[in-house]
Amino acid sequence: MKHFIFFFTFLFVFSACQQNDMVDPTLEQPTKINYSTKNAPFNQKVAKKAEEIAESYDGVPKAISVNTDRKLLLAFQLDHMKRFQLKQKEKTIEKKLKKSFRDYDVTVSSDMKIYWETEKLINKLENLDKREMNKKVENIIQLSREET
Repeated sequence: MKHFIFFFTFLFVFSACQQNDMVDPTLEQPTKINYSTKNAPFNQKVAKKAEEIAESYDGVPKAISVNTDRKLLLAFQLDHMKRFQLKQKEKTIEKKLKKSFRDYDVTVSSDMKIYWETEKLINKLENLDKREMNKKVENIIQLSREET
């Protein structure tokens, strides 16, 4: 009887600890946000190029940006293990974007609140006129400068 109980306990412990070797590939790949800028008040080619530059850095899976006639706002996400280099990565990306887009006032943020607000703005991009868009971008930039 002791052997019987020992055998089932042994079987239960090792069968419960078995890991699944199959990993869902959709969980590892970040989703790219596609948005239409056909009817946007400003040409968003600069913003798309800024996203490509930011995503080329190691540890930056997602970047989202929007531009007006004089301002460029970029928000990005950072891999969890790269969070220790957050400020350094932010400064590096900002320096590269300022060098690439000299005509624009560049603002870079890794704050998730700024990322979400920028994403909301991009979703409403086609329905805004230039004045509204400038105002919303300025509000997001002010949010990014606040310290909590």
